[in-house]
Amino acid sequence: MMISPQLYVEELANKSYNELLIERDELIKKICDFENGTGEDINAITKPSPDTMYQCHLQYLSELCKLILAKYRKETLKHF
Repeated sequence: MMISPQLYVEELANKSYNELLIERDELIKKICDFENGTGEDINAITKPSPDTMYQCHLQYLSELCKLILAKYRKETLKHF
């Protein structure tokens, strides 16, 4: 079962900037695997479908990048 992008980000809110970068890299790998046909068997019958998971991962990445930016700004401003 896939969760909403907002809930996904809420679950990551307490992670550090570096932990968020690791999460981002994992999402990007899943996205690239799907796009290159090297991920899960695209012809397999799964729920949610690989296409749905791909779309969710793209939405997660979008929201995650916003959180990463906010964490970066917060941590950068601490030094000034």
